[in-house]
Amino acid sequence: MNEEEIYQPLKNWVELDFSKEAGHYGKINYVEITAQKRYFKSSKNKGNLAPDVSAIDSKNHLIVFECKSLGQPPDLEQLARYTQGAHYVYTVIDESVPNLQLYQKILSFLEIGLITYKKSTGKDYVFVFQSKSKLFEALYSRTNLKILKTIHAQKPKIIIFPHSKTHFPTKNDLLRLIEQYKTGEDSTYCHKANKILPSGSIVLFAYGDEIIGQAAVKVNRKATQKEIEEQKKKGYTPRFTFEPFKDLVCVFPRSVKLTEIKTLQSYKGKRLYSIVRRYPDLPFEEYAEILSKALSKPKSIP
Repeated sequence: MNEEEIYQPLKNWVELDFSKEAGHYGKINYVEITAQKRYFKSSKNKGNLAPDVSAIDSKNHLIVFECKSLGQPPDLEQLARYTQGAHYVYTVIDESVPNLQLYQKILSFLEIGLITYKKSTGKDYVFVFQSKSKLFEALYSRTNLKILKTIHAQKPKIIIFPHSKTHFPTKNDLLRLIEQYKTGEDSTYCHKANKILPSGSIVLFAYGDEIIGQAAVKVNRKATQKEIEEQKKKGYTPRFTFEPFKDLVCVFPRSVKLTEIKTLQSYKGKRLYSIVRRYPDLPFEEYAEILSKALSKPKSIP
């Protein structure tokens, strides 16, 4: 077991469960795997830092997570440097590490938070929130926040977009819209979600309990006043508009039931909502699984 194996499961857990577990933070706005990229600076020694996973909450706090693989103790000196570049600092270590209670006491003294993990059946990881981190007033935190926001804004996303039956009474209504994008008859898609969708992002169109197709984003921008007024007449107020590449829009050969994606790490044990903001960005590996299901023969689902 190495650190890289738990970066993505940890990212998913932070995105979906961390706020609830930690209790004293606002909602997590976004999370990135930042290991080995040297994005952040420490105010104490001016050194570059590379926390394994980094997040920003709704209060604009930067939270960093440093992972250690099986049997490895936390690097206390490195964690102390993170306190000079982030608001909250957590170490993430295997629950079977020797002298865990001793490290927990040391981390508590340093006011650094602790999260433990274990590997369960298959590739699943279970994360347990052990103790909170202190709020550190890091000198470089504003710079680091700006850097992380820039990273997030520039990185293409993969996101599921559910559709309201108020605006699309039947699945055929959505299928007709997708066909208009393919032919170029319609070139814009107005949406409410405050999602940053740079060029190359993938939007998966969901209707009811199934994913029926996808589009690649050509450009995402704020909705114009004209678009807002036109959509308001239909009882819908968009925030953004994306233009799809018409040659990269398609209806899947077979729809993928939402029950089929509940096995993915991002959705395991989670409720699937009808609003976009409640759907996390998907890692490419999970998108590939959805795509493979769309191209395969349907299976009976209980």
